[in-house]
Amino acid sequence: MFQRYGLRTDSYETNLVLVGGAPFMRLDSFIAVMAAELGWPWRAAKALLLIPRPLRDWLYERIAKNRYATFGRKDSCEIRSAAIRARVIG
Repeated sequence: MFQRYGLRTDSYETNLVLVGGAPFMRLDSFIAVMAAELGWPWRAAKALLLIPRPLRDWLYERIAKNRYATFGRKDSCEIRSAAIRARVIG
């Protein structure tokens, strides 16, 4: 997929999300997923599109570079209990 959308294939430094068949990267992928999949109030993330793309990309890079210091890091993915999964899905 990275090659198809003109991204480097020797280093996966960014994300690539397909929403409705359209590719989105960096902060735009966050905005696309929030607006398309989660509904209101997450749809308000579309307001971030008012920020010029170079600034959005810069902001994404700063957050990505510091995500472990900000949000912490785990050695494995959390597996949610059946009760939590039912609440999220149902």
